[in-house]
Amino acid sequence: MLRKIRRFQPLDKIRRLCIIIAEFRCGFLLILAMEDVMDKRRTIDEDGAIRFSVTGLGLTGKQWIERSESKGHDLSVWAKDVLSSPDFVPCEAGKVYNLAILPGVLFSDENRTTVKIRAEGDRRGLFHGKNLPTEIGCLICENFTNEEIKQRGLSLLITMHEPVKDSGSDPFLLGSYRDGVEFWLRADYDKSDYRWPREFGFVFLASQD
Repeated sequence: MLRKIRRFQPLDKIRRLCIIIAEFRCGFLLILAMEDVMDKRRTIDEDGAIRFSVTGLGLTGKQWIERSESKGHDLSVWAKDVLSSPDFVPCEAGKVYNLAILPGVLFSDENRTTVKIRAEGDRRGLFHGKNLPTEIGCLICENFTNEEIKQRGLSLLITMHEPVKDSGSDPFLLGSYRDGVEFWLRADYDKSDYRWPREFGFVFLASQD
């Protein structure tokens, strides 16, 4: 069950301060999300879902390891396993992908599980699993700064692609992480009933129209 959301009107003409108050049992969680109206790629829906776009590079997972490390992004062991997997799916080079982030605060703690998050994506007409290239998780690192993620009240963006098995045959999802100064790419174990933290955001493919 989704929590009730109340949203105030934009506050100024150049940058809009979107104040989202999500109601929880223990009170209210206040998220301040700055939306640059000059950036047409990123908008915020009435309930707090964030929409943006990225352009596919069509790189293999191993090419992403080289690219990320050359830019100073740390990669977890499990992330390297996912990127090295033959199941890694690149994007189509040059194609623009419209994406949507569902912030964890849209879900109550008991409903913030993988299976229910994917079900909510289905309800909204969003795409995930095999319809979402694995490379999207890598592109997130290059399209969001730490400050942008922090402003949106998030600490990690989980890409809801088809789970990729690591070297131990366990299913994982790529996650772009804000850790102090720099992003790093990690992979999180994908268990259908796992309860994700509410400061996480979940990335889906939106309509390409």
